[in-house]
Amino acid sequence: MDAAVPEVSVLVATHNAGIFLRPALASLLEQEGVSLEVVLVDNASTDGSVDAVVAALPDPRLRLVRLPENRLHAGGLIAGLPHCRGGFVAMMDADDLSLPGRLAAQTDYLRTHPEVDLVGCLVERMDATGRPLGTMFSLTRPGDIRAYIPYDVPFALNATMARAEFWRRVGWRLHFCWAHDYDFFTRAAEAGTLACLPQVLYHYRVHAAAVSQHRAGQLLVSAGFARLAAARRRRGQTEDAAALQAEHDRRQEMSLSEPETYRWFARRFLREGHALLAIMHARRAGLGAVDCWLLLRACFCAILRDGPVPALRMTLVGPAHALRVQSIPALRPRGWNLFRSQRAAETRAN
Repeated sequence: MDAAVPEVSVLVATHNAGIFLRPALASLLEQEGVSLEVVLVDNASTDGSVDAVVAALPDPRLRLVRLPENRLHAGGLIAGLPHCRGGFVAMMDADDLSLPGRLAAQTDYLRTHPEVDLVGCLVERMDATGRPLGTMFSLTRPGDIRAYIPYDVPFALNATMARAEFWRRVGWRLHFCWAHDYDFFTRAAEAGTLACLPQVLYHYRVHAAAVSQHRAGQLLVSAGFARLAAARRRRGQTEDAAALQAEHDRRQEMSLSEPETYRWFARRFLREGHALLAIMHARRAGLGAVDCWLLLRACFCAILRDGPVPALRMTLVGPAHALRVQSIPALRPRGWNLFRSQRAAETRAN
């Protein structure tokens, strides 16, 4: 390989990451065992963080791509990918940390497992000051990952690496902008094989300015429509992404509570015949009379369509337990959405 061409490109999109940007980039530039470049996409930051970090880290491996406007995270990744020269491309969020050895471990895995297209790793959550908040739910076996993806994210996309060709073939979409990671996962599982290393090699930062904290409602809506598009594809139907995006945008303008949004999606999945997904959303809506009635209806439809065992398991214990997937370090139900559990963990730490 030409010495000027890196083995690994790390793609980082940033918008006003503030004080977290420099340690994030330093954790990449300090990686050993691989030749690398860091493609930093400035999504029109206004806090001066990008200029400050470029001045503080005068490393030729750091390559800057500036965008004239904020295209959101997915748009930044789309704009940055053509600038990645490495045969492998890794993801990283601008406020997180890659632990020593992460890039070398993922590169070695992809080289020795040609049947795998994308590999993640276990992720430890931390607060704004770096205090640990526990390990994120992650699945490591390809079969478990494939079974779980119709329902939720199997591991953190921001801690993954794939062959550059796979990123370019699957790519990101702007249809469901706040859940572009989950939309990517659903399509990636259809296009290739995914795996996850059973080691913690990444720290995910939970803080007040993070998208997962102040965009929880919008993320919920985007994820619901991404699930609906994927469910249609699994049935061999046309996903009609443009129409779903228009409906998605209309729903984003409504100020609905989380239970109301979950109820709406439960009814929508029931209407389109995706009963197990309807059960999942009805469970997450709560325990009110309307929610219980929705859950019973969804369970009855799932029994007729999918059989009594999957329907009752999904109703009683949720997707992770119902599918009998093995999570590391522990199997945890997904009865509440990810963002609520993150906030609870941060509150306990404080």
